[in-house]
Amino acid sequence: MAAAVLCVLGLSVIVGSPARADSTAGGDLQVAQTLGDRELTFILRRVTGLPGPLHVDVLTHRGTAAGTLRLGTVPTGASADRAEGSSAGTTTSSAPVELGGAPGSYSAALNIDRAGPWELVVDDGSRTARIPFMVPGQVTSPPELAVFGGFVTAGVLMLVTLFVAVRARRGVWVLLPAGASWPRSR
Repeated sequence: MAAAVLCVLGLSVIVGSPARADSTAGGDLQVAQTLGDRELTFILRRVTGLPGPLHVDVLTHRGTAAGTLRLGTVPTGASADRAEGSSAGTTTSSAPVELGGAPGSYSAALNIDRAGPWELVVDDGSRTARIPFMVPGQVTSPPELAVFGGFVTAGVLMLVTLFVAVRARRGVWVLLPAGASWPRSR
């Protein structure tokens, strides 16, 4: 019995699962940033739809000076299609954030118009910081597509059923629902 336990422990050490770092793909991104005398934490909330808002929370800590920050979003990836939105390197959205003298959370919403690599530009008037982040594309899984197709089919068949029910009093339409069960084997 003890030998079996030791074998299992030995195999778990040798064959163990690979270590994986925490991923922010599809989740919120939290970044600590020093901007001059300010120690700030930025929380970039997940973008749920494109185009859509990027909610940014700025957390100030004790000793952070009050003032105004200017936040902006800049796409950094090259776009092959001009119809996708603005070109790389151009600020697409900006918003001011008024920081108070007390530690706390201050929020802003910026517009994101496409998936891909972006930068959050933070400007306090004398210094600028750039925080890179990725906006993942909205991908629909095959099971989700199958469920959507099922709902569309059910809706179309319901409309057909209503049409047949209204027309069933006259002529050939009466035989249409019976056609599915004919001929019956006994």
